[in-house]
Amino acid sequence: MDRYEFLKILSDGLISFPEKERKEILYDYEEHFRVGTSRGKSDSEIIMELGDPYMIVAQYKYNYSNNYTESKNTDSFNNSYYNSNSNYSPDNNYYNDRKSPLPQPLKIVILVAIIITCLPVIGSIVSFIIGMYGASIGLVIGGIGMMLGGITGSIASSFIYIPASIPLSALILVGIGTICLGVLLFIASLWVTRFIYNLILKLIKWLKTDILI
Repeated sequence: MDRYEFLKILSDGLISFPEKERKEILYDYEEHFRVGTSRGKSDSEIIMELGDPYMIVAQYKYNYSNNYTESKNTDSFNNSYYNSNSNYSPDNNYYNDRKSPLPQPLKIVILVAIIITCLPVIGSIVSFIIGMYGASIGLVIGGIGMMLGGITGSIASSFIYIPASIPLSALILVGIGTICLGVLLFIASLWVTRFIYNLILKLIKWLKTDILI
């Protein structure tokens, strides 16, 4: 079950509720999924924390029929449900203060330390990736030069030295192999770039959710 199935069961089960309160309840659970996802939790983990959606619906209906008055709002239903759900703990309650307990000066110190530590590492990684792209392009160009040299019967490339004793057919094959190697290296460079990009995004998200907030 994913979040959409979970929310649909809630929506269908609470169809008899006043529209405003029903929307507020659904919004609360959507917000819980959003917060859980930002902390790296899967839909399954969040649903395990919340409990069976059918039981949630039954609990809301029970509370609604026994405790609802004109002055009560959806918060009273949420609180009574969370208090009765043994699978739900205060650590999982997104109504708790989610802000970092660290004082502001310490946050700044940690942030500066992380930046100072990460900048040289990121610079080295970027240089390495640029080198990979440069090497892949060089291999492709060199392979093309060797192929041209083999096809025309002369070594045409001024930046590659190939002994004249090498057979022209071998030169063509070596050129093809070099081009393939360059293409593979370029693909690997793209993969590394995407991996580093996602890693940096996760680092930024972690800083925002656990340090800065």
